[in-house]
Amino acid sequence: MALLSDAPDWAEGLSPSERGRTTARVAELRLEARPSARLAPWLRTAYPAALEFEAPADDLPDLRSDARLTPGGSSDDRSGMNDGGRLEAHVSTVDLDAVVHEYLLVPSRRPNVVLRVHDGAAPRPLPLGALIADLATNTGPRERAAADRLILEGAR
Repeated sequence: MALLSDAPDWAEGLSPSERGRTTARVAELRLEARPSARLAPWLRTAYPAALEFEAPADDLPDLRSDARLTPGGSSDDRSGMNDGGRLEAHVSTVDLDAVVHEYLLVPSRRPNVVLRVHDGAAPRPLPLGALIADLATNTGPRERAAADRLILEGAR
């Protein structure tokens, strides 16, 4: 994800063979017509799982502006998407319970709020690689297409 973000220190702590494999994998991704389909399985166990909630629609504007949340997925402007009355965001474990209680979030199979929980603070803004991961691990075709676009734009 750090390499997809073009982070200058992406290879920090990696052995030469790990750097080579990572560079090769990203190069392979960028040759794919639908790179998100290849990326998603790589991330399933290494990326924060999404928690799905329903919130009162009137609370969504306040949730969007809450400093404890970092927009992600379709809620990040770089996705080029309209989030359609949903909020996708990242939150720290420390803040999760307070956010859930303050906004009366209820677990839901038809969520309008999707939160990815981090052990530490969620980075703000979200690194590009994390945004790509949000979109690629989503099963929606619009989200996957947005991930593909962002991955392929990095090849230019």
